Amino acid sequence: MTASTTTAEVAATRRSRLLARIDRIMSVEDERPAAPLATALAGDDAADLRRFLDLTRTVIDMIDAIAAAMRTPDAARIFVRGCVAARPSGPRARDVANSLMIDMLDAPEARYWRGDVAAMLIDLHRRGGSDAEWKAARDAVLSAADTAVDPQQDAVAALWEAAAWPADEGRSVLSSTFRAWRGLELYADHWSREQEARAQATLETIWQAQEERRARGEHPDYPALFRDRDPALFDGFERNLRWVNRHGQVRVKALAQRCIALLANQ
Repeated sequence: MTASTTTAEVAATRRSRLLARIDRIMSVEDERPAAPLATALAGDDAADLRRFLDLTRTVIDMIDAIAAAMRTPDAARIFVRGCVAARPSGPRARDVANSLMIDMLDAPEARYWRGDVAAMLIDLHRRGGSDAEWKAARDAVLSAADTAVDPQQDAVAALWEAAAWPADEGRSVLSSTFRAWRGLELYADHWSREQEARAQATLETIWQAQEERRARGEHPDYPALFRDRDPALFDGFERNLRWVNRHGQVRVKALAQRCIALLANQ
């Protein structure tokens, strides 16, 4: 048996051990561990498995964050397994982190307002930057965030603020950016930001009008009240909500596939 074969067999053994542990952790019915990969990497053999996986805590936390966002526990398990199966042939973890950061900042919903700020951050993540450049970027982000005029722009600014650090600056930078990216507002083609603002204002008016009923212990049917007040707006709001729920999962799945591909160096 050659030395290279021995090395390959050792890697295969470690991979199998880690995959089996992930299956065991993620197989509990109707339960989803908050950090399956981090949990699987804990224990007496943690150092051995971490050396095999060769990922920073930043990327491990990102994998766990994506898994938590998957619609079903089985989809989450398949994703985490895919990440482990892709190693150790991938590039350096920093390259994976930077690429995922750029993908999120380059999303259309992240660039619809003040796309120049997203472009600045993308450039820094792509080429790296000095401490002075990153500080200047954070100052620019804060200045731009002060000009936000609605919740949608606030959400974009929150993404910038999370992403205005090197991806490997700390273990939470990448996963925090992912959570901010998920919080970006999505709209179907038939639904505008103006319509969303009208719908939210209508819901607020209905909520305030039902204060006495709530005080009496009643449970108003808010969808029915919304429909009665403005049927066309209600129908558009409901259609957009269904679209957002579907498309939000499509975005998460696409990023999950991208993560596996980066780990496999594809």
